[in-house]
Amino acid sequence: MFLRLKNVKLAVKKIPRFNVKILSVPIDAIFQSKELRKKYYLLTNDSLNLHVMKSNKISDIATNDRDFERVDFIKVWRP
Repeated sequence: MFLRLKNVKLAVKKIPRFNVKILSVPIDAIFQSKELRKKYYLLTNDSLNLHVMKSNKISDIATNDRDFERVDFIKVWRP
């Protein structure tokens, strides 16, 4: 178990090398994402992700979650 935790810590330290931007989720996003949750029949976490995507004009998502395929304004990339 300790080895896996150590590997996670090492992996997290490598994130800046990937040239990705980490976006924050404002507290009111939980309420703002409610309409997306209802419209696309999503779970809370998925609707939060979608809200952050929409707010930041992100149109593509790589996921194995088929629920995002119901969303008409994003492109889903599946592994």
